[in-house]
Amino acid sequence: MFKRKESSTNIRVAVARALSSVRQSLLKVKLQERRLEITAKKDPIARKALENLYEIEHLLEFISLRLETLAVTGIIPLSELNLPLKLLKRVTEVIGGSPPDLLSLLSQAEDSLKAALENYSPIPEELLTEPNHISRTEKEDVETILNEARTVAERKLEEVLSR
Repeated sequence: MFKRKESSTNIRVAVARALSSVRQSLLKVKLQERRLEITAKKDPIARKALENLYEIEHLLEFISLRLETLAVTGIIPLSELNLPLKLLKRVTEVIGGSPPDLLSLLSQAEDSLKAALENYSPIPEELLTEPNHISRTEKEDVETILNEARTVAERKLEEVLSR
């Protein structure tokens, strides 16, 4: 019984670390957005970069809310850790060669979530490494969230350009 509580605490700590990294990443993304908003009207490259940042911001906010809920409630089912992990991998793909400090923070968040997943036993290795190894409903959830992020990003960009 004591061992289960210890494992649960480790999972909560890992989720809290991931949450911290995601929030730091979110702040960096917002800072970059503010800088790009100044030039977005004149520069199409800045406009596209800004749209990507808005998409990333929405995804990070979603991940942050999900992780915060898990950390606060302390109820952390395995399925609830998969979705933020898959979304973090997607964010990392989208930002590609962005600033190394942002990639480092996202990598820390990913590592923390993987550590939380490893506290569950047994976890198949492909679940931790292979981004396509998710259930049908999880895949649908990820696609829904990604589509929502794109829509929000397009709307935000329109607002910035209309100012």
